[in-house]
Amino acid sequence: MTFEELKPKVTDIISNSNISREEKLLKTCELLSNSIDYYNWVGFYFANHETKTL
Repeated sequence: MTFEELKPKVTDIISNSNISREEKLLKTCELLSNSIDYYNWVGFYFANHETKTL
């Protein structure tokens, strides 16, 4: 699947107000992992600016 084909699918996931933020992140990761053969890891890092950690 191309990135152009993935964009509306990701948009659908993140605009769904019936699921939590964590579910949106998980569904986005699953979609990318299952759709792009050469991805061997998909995830998100969140910065804590106060402690300067991820």
